[in-house]
Amino acid sequence: MPRETARRSVLLAGLGMALGALARPSAAAAMPQPGAPARIDWAARPLRLMVVEARGCAGSAAWRREVGPGYAGSAAGRAAPILAVDFDGPFPDGLVLAARPRVTPSFLLLHKGVELSRLEGYGGPRAFEARIAAMLERAAGSRRELRR
Repeated sequence: MPRETARRSVLLAGLGMALGALARPSAAAAMPQPGAPARIDWAARPLRLMVVEARGCAGSAAWRREVGPGYAGSAAGRAAPILAVDFDGPFPDGLVLAARPRVTPSFLLLHKGVELSRLEGYGGPRAFEARIAAMLERAAGSRRELRR
């Protein structure tokens, strides 16, 4: 009988820890979850970074853990807020993409719903930040050219 009581105590302690973790807000909870809205106000924020993720994708999970929590506060995050979309959709209405993403995670820089550039896969925070900065720089240059 003492063995059964000890086992029940361990199970209840584990359940308590799991419930406690669910009750605490985490940085990941503040991140947009995949499942994009059907309509997006492109006039308010014309530049977005669409992140196409898949459940069970190690690269998607690593990006969410390593970069995701701080992205919104970064210069890139202020310039191009995240628009998270599940690989299986739904995708927002009216997007103009070069092709449907085939790799997760994929990061598509969009201007008013039109794809400007794309980064497929995740190679760690340094590589991600460098590539996204370059994508934003090219986008700023091409938008300046269009205004001339």
